[in-house]
Amino acid sequence: MSERILLETGKSNLLETLAYLASMKVQERYIVGGTTEEYIVPDDLIEDLKSEYDFFQFKDKEKRIEWLKNEIGESCYKEIEELLVLIGSNESFLEKYTNQNLSELIQKDSVWCQIRSKANKAISSANFDLEVWERVNA
Repeated sequence: MSERILLETGKSNLLETLAYLASMKVQERYIVGGTTEEYIVPDDLIEDLKSEYDFFQFKDKEKRIEWLKNEIGESCYKEIEELLVLIGSNESFLEKYTNQNLSELIQKDSVWCQIRSKANKAISSANFDLEVWERVNA
């Protein structure tokens, strides 16, 4: 696979993970109301975001991060970095949640609400249309 295809796929995956983190509709449907066939685990979303961001940070691929900044914009990139700092500063906040109280996480947890807000700002600044994406994914 060419580097260009890898970069495009990485960007697409990163924006889609941000959309999952930004969308209350999707979170209500797949985190709170998920079924055994269709569900999302909050920890997995956080790990996906970290992994997708790390793809652009490889030491031997310095140009990837510049490519990403050019593609999504400096403000989106800054929001993603701030989002990752927020997550890193609150690494254990998800531990108090189980399948029985996930609606509390989605609706009331201050860290999760900040994550959703930052993700919204990031995708908005990248001109990603969350409403259109939700029509297909929520």
